[in-house]
Amino acid sequence: MPPVEVNQAGTYRGRITEYSFYAAKSGAVAINITARVHEIWGEDEGDWLRYPDDAEVIARGAIWIIKKDSTLHAAQVEALCQHCAWDGSLDSIGAQTWRPSACSFVVEEDDYNNASRFRVAWINAWNAAPGGKTQSNIDAEGIKALALKHSSALKAIAANAKRNAAPAPASTDAFSSPAAAQQALDAEAPKPAPADLPF
Repeated sequence: MPPVEVNQAGTYRGRITEYSFYAAKSGAVAINITARVHEIWGEDEGDWLRYPDDAEVIARGAIWIIKKDSTLHAAQVEALCQHCAWDGSLDSIGAQTWRPSACSFVVEEDDYNNASRFRVAWINAWNAAPGGKTQSNIDAEGIKALALKHSSALKAIAANAKRNAAPAPASTDAFSSPAAAQQALDAEAPKPAPADLPF
């Protein structure tokens, strides 16, 4: 059974499992992501609600790293570096060597071509206070050209983000640390039957 995409806005926890470049006609560049969802913040419960282990729920989005004016979107780059273990290397995206760490992310409703969809809008730390396989269209030569133009600035932002990142607080909850979440997300689970899905 194919994965089920999130169908509501909210704050989720999980890990990016697929990523690729997307270059818009405007010149802006995004990292398209697919994230495996592990938990959703329950507004009414005031706590994280864990999806069943056998539920394969995903969220997709585009994290814009280069604006249409060819400047870097520093806040998005910092978020990926601080919360998803990206080193700012465009080559790691192109070569698929980046291994994202577990994080939380905000999903918002988005209208596209007169249709409503729910997309990842922002990446946050795993323990952030809640409130909120794609195909690259940039080839190897395009990645090299982007790297020549932006590599130094990306790595500088990544270094600053890593240096300024706050340590994750200690907790007794088995899934409140990125390492524990990583282990849970890495475990293979059987595909759910439609009646087993929580929505």
